[in-house]
Amino acid sequence: MFTTCNDQSLDHSRPTHPTVSDGRVDSLNLKGLQSCIQMTLHTLPRSTHSPVVACASGGLKRRSTRTPLWIAVCLLPLALADTASTVTPVAPATDDCWPWKDGCPATPAPEHCNATTNDRYITVSAQNFDKMVDWGLVDLTQSILHEMCTTTTPPGADRRGGSLRCTAGAAANGRSLALSYCDARHLVLDFSKATNGGYVMYQRWPDGGIAVDCAAISSKATGDSKASSGFSWGSELTDIVPLAQPYPPSDCDYHITEPALLIKTDFPHHVYHHFTSLFNVWLSLHAAGLPTDGSVRIVFVDKFMHRKTEDEPYDRWLGTFTEAWYPFTRFPILDRRQLGPSQHVQGKKVCFDRAVLTYPPRASYFYPTRGVGCSPSHMMTSFVDWMLQNMSLVDTAPVPEVVVLTFVIRGGPNVKTRLLLNEPELLQRLGGNFGDAVKIQTVDFEGMSFREQVTIVRQSHILAGMHGAGLTHLLWLPRLKHRVAVVEIYNSRDEFCYKDLAALGGVKYFTWEGSETSLHPEGEVELTPTNAKHVNFSPDPREFVALMTRAVEHVLGNPTASGVPHETDL
Repeated sequence: MFTTCNDQSLDHSRPTHPTVSDGRVDSLNLKGLQSCIQMTLHTLPRSTHSPVVACASGGLKRRSTRTPLWIAVCLLPLALADTASTVTPVAPATDDCWPWKDGCPATPAPEHCNATTNDRYITVSAQNFDKMVDWGLVDLTQSILHEMCTTTTPPGADRRGGSLRCTAGAAANGRSLALSYCDARHLVLDFSKATNGGYVMYQRWPDGGIAVDCAAISSKATGDSKASSGFSWGSELTDIVPLAQPYPPSDCDYHITEPALLIKTDFPHHVYHHFTSLFNVWLSLHAAGLPTDGSVRIVFVDKFMHRKTEDEPYDRWLGTFTEAWYPFTRFPILDRRQLGPSQHVQGKKVCFDRAVLTYPPRASYFYPTRGVGCSPSHMMTSFVDWMLQNMSLVDTAPVPEVVVLTFVIRGGPNVKTRLLLNEPELLQRLGGNFGDAVKIQTVDFEGMSFREQVTIVRQSHILAGMHGAGLTHLLWLPRLKHRVAVVEIYNSRDEFCYKDLAALGGVKYFTWEGSETSLHPEGEVELTPTNAKHVNFSPDPREFVALMTRAVEHVLGNPTASGVPHETDL
């Protein structure tokens, strides 16, 4: 059923339409129209989710004869641009030309590089930046793929041959990527035989539970039953066997003909860890040479999605971020527990014509890389652009006359650490220092939908808070002629986590520069790498205000004066 909109409500019965006059959507109807479009996007073909792309490509394939809404959809970006004319968006790449494709523009060099070294982690320097954290990682992945099996018959014969190609090399810095990514043809997974072990998954498919249409399988593909699920598919591939009968077997419960992305998650309730899953699936999509138009299937293979117990509410772990996966697919999401609009595969035998075992969340990009010496990663900013475009989150904050500072509150009944015990005093001092020049808003992301969280950040100039998952949203800060910034009040001895993420996204980063004693940890304990994330603080108000002042001055200052470039300068 196609939904129609007016400026007051959604009504499925009355054929009312937004007003279009003088080439623009009536401003009185704009917000209602935008809300309606966001609610109806997933009733449309996935290729029309982006008004900008759809209109620029020569029009839309209509599922309704109610043309005024479609005119409004095409004009919506123009109307929004008019209401925020000072915003300069960065045009995202299209499916036709990504930097890894032959004949397309090469990845631009990072705009800014600093010499950075650290003993604990692998440093991303200017020399290996592209192959470690930018589009060069796609080329690297393709270059280290090795065939793990031989086909049973030549292509084109009655029984088509399968294949299994997996990474069998190392990243640019020497760390292993063995079995971190695989691309399989004619793969069969019997979820009735799948087993799981522990909070961090070590999945197995014994007794023929995982098979590929090959005559023989290399020992390099058999994996390691104890391999960490967060870094590779070693445990899952331990039991892989050649398929015993012609493909597809007659007893397939599901035969998936579209390319499918098989996904493992990592603490999916946690914004940062969930983001690593999203990004690595995006990376895998490109490594496989697949289109980004939603024509692929999404399959979560985790049974419990890292729930501590089977009785724990499933949507507590994935439900908040389910809509973040919609840009990847126009099909129902498949998983091992039915969730909202998804379909479950638990206990089913699923046959995949093509299955991509995507980079696990802790492989390839985020772990153990720390110390990013360059900014930005154009693959990261392209991913952010693509997500925002396909979720129709085009609203942004205007170039600041009044700076909007969004302060992330660590809330929720389960949050016991990294609290600011003197938070009311700090916010009062902050407001008194800036007056009307800065609008301070506090936000607790607990209980909000993904779309609501991103929308708040898109309308901010500064995102501030203690070390915690909410700071991952720094990537959604708007692209303005003037700068935006993230303030990690204290990094809790995890120095590179959000500092690196800000560098990859081209966002200016600030953090506590005073001594740790001026943070006044609860009980005045001596801070160590072990306890720094597990105590509460009462920061010195003067140093706190000084830290925030540096961020505000950056946003209001000369956009060419800062060290790390903002996205608009790239």
